[in-house]
Amino acid sequence: MELKRRADDRRQKDLGGQEATPGYAINGESKWTRQAASGGSADTTTNTATKERQEWSRLDELIHHEAHQVRRLRRRVEAETDPAKVAVLLDRLTKTRTLLDRLRNEQRALVP
Repeated sequence: MELKRRADDRRQKDLGGQEATPGYAINGESKWTRQAASGGSADTTTNTATKERQEWSRLDELIHHEAHQVRRLRRRVEAETDPAKVAVLLDRLTKTRTLLDRLRNEQRALVP
């Protein structure tokens, strides 16, 4: 959520406050209006392709999801009392953390 908020703030700053709400084009047209007008098949992203004006990428969504999974697994490990189940959860937690680190490294590599 923090990344989306920062992207929205940068977009507002770059546009000089012209964009009233995220999800609206510079001329005030909603992306949902464009989608409905074309039968639901429209590309709803704005044509301003700068990094600051993009919404969350698929990579951002994956990182958010995996971070949530790590938090959830950590809570389950703390609550579990059976050593066999704890071992399985710790193995899964280690693999999920490794994946999360790889995704974050990939995201850092994409930022110029």
